[in-house]
Amino acid sequence: MEHLALFGSRARDDANPDSDLDVLIDVVAGKRFSLLHLSGVGLLIEDATGLKSQVVMRRAMPATFAARIASDLVPVF
Repeated sequence: MEHLALFGSRARDDANPDSDLDVLIDVVAGKRFSLLHLSGVGLLIEDATGLKSQVVMRRAMPATFAARIASDLVPVF
């Protein structure tokens, strides 16, 4: 992974106890990254935080979704 950012209710600080952790990742261009890798990232995040997670890759999301979450993004690295 090249970048990781949080978005959604936890990034906006308006989450409830049942809210998941929404994570956006950027993968290094030209590197293979399968759905198995994506699932593994989600499991690592869940293990580390104790929160259910939803991980999405920027290169795979529709432009309308990217625009909708743009103001929520909190860069991690």
